[in-house]
Amino acid sequence: MQPTEPALITAADRLPEPRVRLATGYHGTVELDHASRLVCKTYHAPDGGELAQQEFDRLTHFSRAIADQPFITCPTPDHVDIAAGQLWMTFCDGDRLNNILYRSGALSDNDIDHIANQIAISFVRYVEVLNEPVYDPGLWNMLYNSSTRVLCLLDFADPAGKIGAATDVSPLDVTLGEFVGRSTFDTIRPATCMNGYYARSQRRIATIVLQAVRARMAVQPNTITTVADLAYRRHAWFGVLRRDLWFRTVGRMLYRRRSRSIVQQAMHDNELRQA
Repeated sequence: MQPTEPALITAADRLPEPRVRLATGYHGTVELDHASRLVCKTYHAPDGGELAQQEFDRLTHFSRAIADQPFITCPTPDHVDIAAGQLWMTFCDGDRLNNILYRSGALSDNDIDHIANQIAISFVRYVEVLNEPVYDPGLWNMLYNSSTRVLCLLDFADPAGKIGAATDVSPLDVTLGEFVGRSTFDTIRPATCMNGYYARSQRRIATIVLQAVRARMAVQPNTITTVADLAYRRHAWFGVLRRDLWFRTVGRMLYRRRSRSIVQQAMHDNELRQA
């Protein structure tokens, strides 16, 4: 990936307060500056400036790759403050996709199919232009505007330290595996496992995404399943006894059944029935 030139700013040029905090994530904080309608993502790691630059580059390349897609967008990178470890980008309207799906009946099957196909196009375009996985492809990192039917992808950082970067695994297989693993994990949490609409919607989206990607590019279903299992373990086990007990017993059983059903249905690969 070729680095792009950000518009560097000095401390004196930074946009004024007040800012409203939108999220606190793995790397740092995300705040909205009301006056400029720009979002500021501040990395708190020692290499925050480098991380901000990397995400600036990913956003720049991906936004160009989807320029011809009317229903896909992402924040437009504005500038980077290397010294402060900050990435400034445009604000995107919409509701988090996982929150929409949690509201039973919020979307029709046609809407869900539309969303899934836009996710599939996004994944293919991202991997084609950047030759690396979408590192955090959870539905919580996607916004959806129901009135315009536009899907917005957020958060182009790598939360786990270059997932799959040290292997020869296809970045597209890693992306799909992460997506299946994270989506399935999200439906078997104690807080969500009783919401049937939520589970069915996520399963439908994941299945259609795999089918749509497979129609465009070659994928390896067994690799997708392996990566999904790794993603599940990374999210499920945190060393908290009661939490881990659920995810190592009932949760694990539900996860295996649902994740393998998604891949089997999408790929029609009988070998996965033995996995």
